[in-house]
Amino acid sequence: MPGFQQLAAEYAALWNQATIRPEHTAEVTASAQKLRTIKPSYDQVSARTNVPWYVVGLIHGLEDSTYSLTTHLHNGDPLTARTVHVPAGRPPTGTPPFSWVDSAVDALTLEGFDKVSRWSIERIAFQLEQYNGWGYRNRHPPMNTPYLWSFTNLYSTGKFSSDGKFDPALTSAQPGAMAVLQLLIKATGLSVPSEAGANGGPALPPAPPPPPPVPVPTGLYLADGLPFHLLGQPSDTAQHGFFVLPDMPITKIREVDDTFWEIQVVAPDLSKQSGFTHKVWLKAQTVLSSFQPEDFGQACLDAARSFGTSAHFLLALAQCESGTQNVAGDAGAFGPFALTAADWTAYNDPAQTGAGDAGRFDPLLQAAVAALMTVKLTNDLRPTLPDKRLPTSEELYLARIFGAANVATLVASSPGNAVSAVLSPPMAATDLNQIFASRPKLLKAGINVGDLLKAVQDGLDAGLQASVTLLQKIEPDLVVGPSEATDTKLPWMVKAEGELAKNIHGDASNPEIKKYFTDTTLVQAPDDAAWCAAFVSWCIKESGGTTKPVTYSARAADWLNNGENIPGPAFGAVAVLKPLVSGSSGHVGFVTTWDQTKVTLLGGNQGDAVCEKAFPIADVRGWRMM
Repeated sequence: MPGFQQLAAEYAALWNQATIRPEHTAEVTASAQKLRTIKPSYDQVSARTNVPWYVVGLIHGLEDSTYSLTTHLHNGDPLTARTVHVPAGRPPTGTPPFSWVDSAVDALTLEGFDKVSRWSIERIAFQLEQYNGWGYRNRHPPMNTPYLWSFTNLYSTGKFSSDGKFDPALTSAQPGAMAVLQLLIKATGLSVPSEAGANGGPALPPAPPPPPPVPVPTGLYLADGLPFHLLGQPSDTAQHGFFVLPDMPITKIREVDDTFWEIQVVAPDLSKQSGFTHKVWLKAQTVLSSFQPEDFGQACLDAARSFGTSAHFLLALAQCESGTQNVAGDAGAFGPFALTAADWTAYNDPAQTGAGDAGRFDPLLQAAVAALMTVKLTNDLRPTLPDKRLPTSEELYLARIFGAANVATLVASSPGNAVSAVLSPPMAATDLNQIFASRPKLLKAGINVGDLLKAVQDGLDAGLQASVTLLQKIEPDLVVGPSEATDTKLPWMVKAEGELAKNIHGDASNPEIKKYFTDTTLVQAPDDAAWCAAFVSWCIKESGGTTKPVTYSARAADWLNNGENIPGPAFGAVAVLKPLVSGSSGHVGFVTTWDQTKVTLLGGNQGDAVCEKAFPIADVRGWRMM
């Protein structure tokens, strides 16, 4: 999924080039006039979401060309009840019938529009294209989405039909958002800023610089300037013990009186020494609240490579947990990964990380322990998942919060069910209450499963976008798969399209299909064997292979371990689907196009043929780039 910074310049250029087609001026004008008549309702939504009234109106017109105020903005379901279609059960609070304003506020909040602080022309284009889906951008070759550019010179024909299939002869019959916005600006004098003064619009002021790092207390102590001996008793005449140096972390055990504390000191060999000292000989240990992103990204990359996990996930996790800040969190958590002392004890292996207890306050050392934690959660999750597959990023984050044993129960539950009701039992109510108390921003009282999963997915998606930008800055040659189709085709896609042109169909007794197995670990197979994974193996191996680790397996599920995990679909990536029939390990094929609900795969054994076929995107277990 592309990020805003990647696309802002493109949106600015397109905005500068866009003109409304003369034959559509009347229709765009009518849409803009209708939008303006409903401005009082949009103003109410804007006041509660900080989304500009005209953006609310653009979305309203795109989702319902009649601008009806009797249906949910989410999906057009009637306001007389909660939504039935996706997203179902909205709004989750209140009693129907709902007002259009209340429903619209819920729809925009659900999509995270209320979190956007700078609504420039480029940001409007980005948010609306993301809202509608990246299907047009990810075609091969990509095209301008009619959701933005219909009725302008930047769009002529080609549209996804209602069943999610792309029809090159189908043309959008409603004006795109940017056409309507352009007319509103020209006709009314509406002032919409741009990132750099695009098309005469006022430029946005630069984003404020991040706040400077500030000292943050860790809860530990250090010797205040001079070393000292531990005392065997809270008395100056007591026997002297271990010699404490100024850089040794100290934990206060208790205050004996106004003069003495009982403390525990971590020695350089990580042993722990206890005794008494004057409290005035101690000072609070502090660390800086922020750090260089590049240093942290490199630490995550090194840890991921050392322990066998994803640097992209580690960075996304830190963004979700703390906003990637080295600060104290709720319930004793600290640092970018919000690790508690109990987390550190559970996941840190000093023999592998070289870190003692004080390392919890070092963001770079946290990256190593977070990688070990991710590996353990992955291993704990796999036995609970169908076909012992690798977990998704969302499942890993849920395991981090609720424990691996509870993830399957949570994700299988109805979206409208309260999280607390789903998990208690099997979890003890006291344990669940502690978890809610430790994450009050995410786990609000009464939150349902659907809202939790959406919040987790949105947080990780944003973090994964940012991680791609950061890691490519650190290591430009790092490959995570093309974010969009390119003119230079991937070699295995050339091979696959060559097979597609042969109109190959049948079972493994067909010599054309039998050859696919020769490049797999199976070498040959019975006539009734599934051959989707063999097709993928053959295309990649015969096209010259890949530099990434690959086992050329004839078993679909094994492709979850091949290549490099990527956060979402990309042209030429291998998509691994859940089992489509009983007894299979799944299905696998090459990604060609996708939208919000479906992904099209070029693959083998799709209706007993090499063909392109669409599958529900929800059925995809993993995306792998070779």
